[in-house]
Amino acid sequence: MESKQRLLEPQLVQTGRADQFSRKVFCDGMRDGVPIALGYFAVSFSLGIAARKAGFTPFQGFLVSLLNNASAGEYAAFALIMANATPALQAAVAATADIPVLGTSVTEYGVALGIQDFNGTPGGNVSGTSDLAPLEDQAKMLQTWFPDAKNVGLLYCSAEPNSKYQVDTVEKYLTEMGYTCKQFAFVDSNDMPAVAQEACDFCLLQASLSDMLLYFLLCHTPAQT
Repeated sequence: MESKQRLLEPQLVQTGRADQFSRKVFCDGMRDGVPIALGYFAVSFSLGIAARKAGFTPFQGFLVSLLNNASAGEYAAFALIMANATPALQAAVAATADIPVLGTSVTEYGVALGIQDFNGTPGGNVSGTSDLAPLEDQAKMLQTWFPDAKNVGLLYCSAEPNSKYQVDTVEKYLTEMGYTCKQFAFVDSNDMPAVAQEACDFCLLQASLSDMLLYFLLCHTPAQT
């Protein structure tokens, strides 16, 4: 029993000064860190892709990684920046009918939830705020800024129901004002540049609405047309 107790007792081994550099320990640490480094090499690629999709420049993405201690925090930040409230609201409503669902920055709850004859109150377990600015007033503002414009191109995201809703509503107001409107739809940020170029062929000047997914592209119709 005594011999067994001795084996279990911690033994102190004198290895020299605590701050003494050990080449072997350093090399062992470098070797043991290779698998971790390779793992984070893959993580860095995925973070770079996420940063690019969120609209960051390479330098901005580098600063995010430099100033953030945890890659999970970076992913969370990119997800918040890219967040689209409508799909999140739809998923939450589909998941529960009992737990309260509070939305924010949802343009139109009736469109997002498919509510017919929406009266401004979602009802049930859903409530929240809307970021929808008066679209008729925005159309009037556009007319004030560009009184001589004839064509209006409407660039929107076809994957976002509320983006389509805004385009259709604004197009109605602008058509009543005498503008010639044309819609240009993109699915995501990958095909947006090509669609934007197509819209620019129809229009010359660009001005942004309050919604980040909806843009006005304007031009003066040539005199010969």
